[in-house]
Amino acid sequence: VPVNQEDLVVTLLAFSYNVLVGIELLEGRRLSPADEDAYLHLWRYVGYLLGIEEGANPCKSYGRAKATLESIIVHILEPDDDSRKL
Repeated sequence: VPVNQEDLVVTLLAFSYNVLVGIELLEGRRLSPADEDAYLHLWRYVGYLLGIEEGANPCKSYGRAKATLESIIVHILEPDDDSRKL
């Protein structure tokens, strides 16, 4: 059964961006920009292996990963009329 891109992206973010946020909460600081970039680069490759289209892969930067996750969460928690009909 094929998995849609949004579900793949949300799963990818659960193991990439959310871990960075968890480290920040536990340590009281973010990782260095170089470490964040390296970590997200690894997960960008994992996304490629999962079949996430390059344009949809949010692990290009910390900011993009954060914005993508926030956007997906808002749209899941507050679905529009078309989503409710489905």
